[in-house]
Amino acid sequence: MHGVFLFTDTQIKRESFLEDVNNLLNAGEVPNLFPLDEKQEICEKMRQLDRQRDKTKQTDGSPIALFNMFIDRCRNQLHVVLAMSPIGDAFRNRLRKFPALVNCCTIDWFQSWPEDALQAVASRFLEELEMSEDIRDGCIDMCKSFHTSTIELSTSFFVELQRYNYVTPTSYLELISTFKLLLENKRRRARGLGLSGVCVCFQRSDEDEEAVRGGSGEAGFRGLASGRHADGAGGAPSAAKGCQQRGG
Repeated sequence: MHGVFLFTDTQIKRESFLEDVNNLLNAGEVPNLFPLDEKQEICEKMRQLDRQRDKTKQTDGSPIALFNMFIDRCRNQLHVVLAMSPIGDAFRNRLRKFPALVNCCTIDWFQSWPEDALQAVASRFLEELEMSEDIRDGCIDMCKSFHTSTIELSTSFFVELQRYNYVTPTSYLELISTFKLLLENKRRRARGLGLSGVCVCFQRSDEDEEAVRGGSGEAGFRGLASGRHADGAGGAPSAAKGCQQRGG
């Protein structure tokens, strides 16, 4: 049974964490990790497994040999994956202090995402949004344009001022997440304003009905027309005039 230990640089709360990782990569164990009773229990379990192996591969049965057998099994079945950003001085300093991060690891260096990768990522994260395909395609193109233009401006920024502005794939993911959050907030606000408008319309209709009922015939319509005219509703006085003419 194989397992993966994934460790990112955002989880490094103290630099001493990397010392344990360095020992794990270099020697296959973290020194003084197990107390004596747990170490003895491990040796007993290894003894049972050791007896099941071919005699040519069995150990001499000593605690040291059995514990080394345990370490070898851990090294063969545990895969350590470290995800770190090369930005800044912290990464270089850690490589100098903990050489096993380089000597005992296979380094996969991820370059900037190409155009088709930006397209695929934006399509994946925006596919669940409620919008037409034309608008969705426009949003995808917008995200791609923002990211690529920022990279170009960062290059000019370095040429002119000798200062770095890093634009990484993480920046692109944060851009898409921010866009989705803003869109949801604006939609929620628009729905709230729309509901308020409906409530105001219903309230105004009830008030108009009460005004007409409260007046008698022509007087009621005159009161309604004058009230709407005061509020800036241009169509209401004309309607009231029509009612007056028909009443006359």
